Amino acid sequence: MQQGPGIHRFSYRAFNGWIWRHIPDWTVIDGFQVAAYPLIGAPEAERVINNVRAALYAWRDLDPDGFVRGRRVMWRILIKSTPLSYYSAAGKMCILDLATAMSGTAWQTAAVLIHEATHAYINRRWIPYTPELKDRIERICVAQELAFVERIPPDRCARKHDWIASLRDYVQNGPPADLIDRQKRHNEQRPMLEKLQ
Repeated sequence: MQQGPGIHRFSYRAFNGWIWRHIPDWTVIDGFQVAAYPLIGAPEAERVINNVRAALYAWRDLDPDGFVRGRRVMWRILIKSTPLSYYSAAGKMCILDLATAMSGTAWQTAAVLIHEATHAYINRRWIPYTPELKDRIERICVAQELAFVERIPPDRCARKHDWIASLRDYVQNGPPADLIDRQKRHNEQRPMLEKLQ
């Protein structure tokens, strides 16, 4: 692969060094390192971090074994403005989209974290995220979300039934058209984490 001026080949050491230089303010929540990159020092940062804290506690309380497995394979959560959340193998982290972190419920945010932790677990097994395997991998991740949502007490989540129906539909039939469009936009805008400037 050719490199332009100022672009370095990917390395965990370089990536982790970049993370620590540019994002010094990490909050540790039950073993997860959490930072809100665009909001460092802003008043909203604490609210966003508290929302993620509530999501992590909801995950831990409903699925303690899954929580421990997730923390083992994905121990950083970086909150930033991005169209979709995704897992970055470079830093063993979830890039959590700011909109979910700010306005999602604890259950919704926990489901996203579980989805991305499942990606981390699959990545750790050296299963590549290729176009041929993408649909199958996404269905596995959504199935893990579904298993979590089914555990939520009905009195704690008003739209649980609709949520379960949409997740089951995804597992059986694949992603809805609007999600496919969002994923395309995400792929166009997503920075290449394999390269550092």
